[in-house]
Amino acid sequence: MRPYLLMAVLYLSLAAVTALAAALQIIDVIPFFSGLRWLRVHIITLGGLTQLAFGVLPTLAARRHGEGQPRTRWDIWLTLNLGLLILMIGIPLVNNVLIITGGSLVFTAAGLLVYDLVRLWRSQPARPIQQVDEQPEVRPFYVAAVSFLLVGILAGTGLWFGWGPALGIAAPIEVHVHSNLWGFTALLLAGLITQLYPALTGTSVAWKKLVAPSFWGMAIGATGLVAGPWMEVNALTVGGLVAHSLATAALLANWATPIKRKLTPKSPGLLHILLAYVWFFFPVVVAPLIVFRMGETANEISGSGGPILIYGWILPILYALLPYFLQRWLRPDQPAKAGGTWASLLLIQAGSIVFWVSLFVTTGQSTLRAAAYGLWLASLVPVLYQLWGSLKRLAEESEGSPVITSAPKQRDRENVDLKKQVLNE
Repeated sequence: MRPYLLMAVLYLSLAAVTALAAALQIIDVIPFFSGLRWLRVHIITLGGLTQLAFGVLPTLAARRHGEGQPRTRWDIWLTLNLGLLILMIGIPLVNNVLIITGGSLVFTAAGLLVYDLVRLWRSQPARPIQQVDEQPEVRPFYVAAVSFLLVGILAGTGLWFGWGPALGIAAPIEVHVHSNLWGFTALLLAGLITQLYPALTGTSVAWKKLVAPSFWGMAIGATGLVAGPWMEVNALTVGGLVAHSLATAALLANWATPIKRKLTPKSPGLLHILLAYVWFFFPVVVAPLIVFRMGETANEISGSGGPILIYGWILPILYALLPYFLQRWLRPDQPAKAGGTWASLLLIQAGSIVFWVSLFVTTGQSTLRAAAYGLWLASLVPVLYQLWGSLKRLAEESEGSPVITSAPKQRDRENVDLKKQVLNE
């Protein structure tokens, strides 16, 4: 888990650089270069989010039934990060060879992760009924999420191979986007938040039996959202969006109800998560315009509305979860909490609102969008300060403290610490 978390912090830092570049590009301070838009998207999704997924999913899947932390698969880590590095070079250059090579490596790493998750799932012996905790089962979220990631990579890389026509994909870009956002990202975050909810809040979700139907609604909905543009059937796309949105709304109510009932104190980290889903439902509001191509506003939202999902939905959840996992790594014997600050919460919501307004106006549109990216950049500063401060303190403590335990004993102690917290997750 540790090497992935370090890379996730690095990609979150790069997200700040690309947000600054976007703001400067919009107001013509720096020249435009091809691929910047897609690089910004992939830094957060394929960069930060994927690193988090690859790092924590095997651990959470194993610990769900009290198992110790699985060993780091360095072959998967190297394959994933080499592929991402090649993609991050190839995307701005729009270089077919680099994009195909990088996409193929990330696809291979994702396939190995699915295999590992299924193997961990099947290898765990059944536990006596009295030992099974009452937390809902979330591993189907993880396996489904990474499976959709495979589809998204296949469709995305296929853009450069010409696989779209060969596979009968009517709209390859939409298939790629829908697989990655409503499939991989939505299912991954739903599983993580649900599993971590007791540790983050000190209480359980409101209705545990609602988690399984929510999973199936999201999974079926994501399938419809992928199949619709694949086969050019709008009814499947709309039906998938409705099913996915209803299931997500049920899950959101499951998270929000204990907080509304004041069973757990409000914190910027928890509000980062809950308010992020306001922007997740942005496509639902504008879906009729986009699907039925109703005017210039629909074209503008369809073509330029993506940053709302990336910066309004995904990024604030990373603000909450990444510091949490970093705390668990650095201080395994102490309770951890969701990351984020009141300043980051205010700034990222303000940026999303400003960008939303820019989609519906023509006067001052560039200024509004530059301001939105500026606010999103400012929201990154306090979170990155926390993250890099934690890593700096770890390095200073490591330099000043002699190693007095052997590696096997240290690993045993870490496994004991992890098992102490399993009931919280």
